[in-house]
Amino acid sequence: MVEELNHNPLLFKSIPASLSRRQREVLLGLIEGNGEKQIATHLNISVHTVHIYIKGIYKHYCVHTRTELFSKCIVRLLQVYSLEAPDTSVSNRRRGLVI
Repeated sequence: MVEELNHNPLLFKSIPASLSRRQREVLLGLIEGNGEKQIATHLNISVHTVHIYIKGIYKHYCVHTRTELFSKCIVRLLQVYSLEAPDTSVSNRRRGLVI
């Protein structure tokens, strides 16, 4: 999971640096659609420990459900993407400023 995070710089930038390394790994596992057991197996930690990390992630994002968490993650990803994406607005395409 961590390897995939490092290969996707946009996703990496969207995950707050204030989360611990393990919290980031668990969050990435959740984003990928893995359950707590799968994440625990992949990270060689107990399911209980994964659950504790998830509670910490919820607290950091001020959410109570995965739906709320994913909503905030999507918003953050879109914010990062809008800063990274080239300007492809129609007016700039008409002026020849966008290839």
